[in-house]
Amino acid sequence: MGVFSVIYWRRSSRIPSVGPGGLLLVLLFLWGSTPEPGYAQADAQADSARVVEIQLQRAVIAMRSGASPREARARLDRVLTLAPDHAEALHLRARVHLALQAPQQAMQDAERALQLTGTHVATYATLVEAARQVGDRPRAVEALEAAMAAVDDTSPHHLRLSWSALQLEHYDHAEALARVALRRQPYRAAPYQHLARVFMRTDRAADAAFILHQGLERGVLQASGVVDDVDLRTLATHPLVAPFLER
Repeated sequence: MGVFSVIYWRRSSRIPSVGPGGLLLVLLFLWGSTPEPGYAQADAQADSARVVEIQLQRAVIAMRSGASPREARARLDRVLTLAPDHAEALHLRARVHLALQAPQQAMQDAERALQLTGTHVATYATLVEAARQVGDRPRAVEALEAAMAAVDDTSPHHLRLSWSALQLEHYDHAEALARVALRRQPYRAAPYQHLARVFMRTDRAADAAFILHQGLERGVLQASGVVDDVDLRTLATHPLVAPFLER
């Protein structure tokens, strides 16, 4: 509402004249009611932050469902359009790229996320897998070594890193990580099976059978976890394993 509009409104309306002083007050009021540019910018930033948070949450939900990796990627693309240096979004999109069999893009996002965060075990785990899949073994080994230096006993990524180490034929790392995973989660079948696979890969069938025996005896590992596993089924007749499979 400009000055001339105010004057026209004052003349055309039937309310009493406000006088010169009143007109000045009206103009001051109208001027003060106009938002300053700084406030508009702050509101835009707040709206952008809300969009980022919502899209990130929905991307995580889509990832956890396991059925919508493309939806997750689309939402993470939007987050990173608004916030290109969002390390968590980069890490999550790297994982989604792996799920979509796009290891080169996964590697790029993981590298960028690590530039922003310095050290992040989960991102290193993703980078190891991505680099191995694109055939960059030196970078995969380098990332594995960095993950080994950063991981601690509270991390949930030991089994994932151990699997990558096994694929890279770093058997010492694979065994060490698998043992930590088994110590942390003795109630899960996967650590028993994986450690047994590591032993089989290094020609230690007796050690593999002993680990399977422990899992079977504790009721954590089922017979199918042995006979249906291509790496372990040859142990079905081992004296430490066979009695549990005959029940």
